[in-house]
Amino acid sequence: MSYSFILLRTALQVFGLLITLGLATAGSALLGFGVMTACTSTTPSCGLTDAVLVVGWLLQGALLLVAAALCVGPVVRRLRPVTHLALAAAVPLTALLVLVGTGWVAERSYCLPWHDSARPDDYCEVTL
Repeated sequence: MSYSFILLRTALQVFGLLITLGLATAGSALLGFGVMTACTSTTPSCGLTDAVLVVGWLLQGALLLVAAALCVGPVVRRLRPVTHLALAAAVPLTALLVLVGTGWVAERSYCLPWHDSARPDDYCEVTL
């Protein structure tokens, strides 16, 4: 293996691990805080929204484990170089998509059609 390939592989591993770690911890916490604050101010029942956020957090945790596994020697040696590079690049992208998707679904989960709005300017008057 060439030195440039090893350097590229290491950079992707570190980048993927740091991005996934940031999204799995701070990103998920900030998303949960923002969505749950909005949810509790518009509707009294936010159980579904909370469940969506927990599932998103669990997916982020699984992606973090994959990113960490891609940095472990036996895994690196076992995977083909091209497969390893593809996985190292796909994990942070998937983590970003999971965070955005979780936010989108969670935000819409507290404004479902059966929601009975308390006031006319309620955020939940927006149609899905």
